[in-house]
Amino acid sequence: MLVSGSLGQIVIEHIHNLPQIDAIFVFCGNKTKHEQWTKTWYKIKGVHTSTAAI
Repeated sequence: MLVSGSLGQIVIEHIHNLPQIDAIFVFCGNKTKHEQWTKTWYKIKGVHTSTAAI
């Protein structure tokens, strides 16, 4: 699943435990900001600012 940084922060607690979701990628403009809150969610595989990295 691909989510934006802002949306991801809001919905992560609702979607993280869904068995249908294996991996979550965060796409944002501020990698440093969003890397902080993503550390506690094991399904988040990365925070990216470029689609090429995904």
